[in-house]
Amino acid sequence: MFVAGKWVLVDSTNNWYVENGYDPANPIIPLQGGIAGPNEEAYGFYVMRKGMDTWGYGVRSVTELNRLMEESARQLTTEVVAYPQYAFQRFK
Repeated sequence: MFVAGKWVLVDSTNNWYVENGYDPANPIIPLQGGIAGPNEEAYGFYVMRKGMDTWGYGVRSVTELNRLMEESARQLTTEVVAYPQYAFQRFK
């Protein structure tokens, strides 16, 4: 979400956001216990496409979504994945 001249990462379903330092060009969203689960293990989520909704970036069917996910997975080089150090905040 673009707010007050900067990008903000928002997950309203899980009650957290990243206001400062969010890099919308980085496809990795790192989550840790307390955010994504009950332990302190880091979870990395790879964002395949960013947009308002699936229609906004050309996905019109489950078949097309599966094709794009497979294409994105083939392009991902796990050896160079760098989890950004975001300061997650909870909504009040």
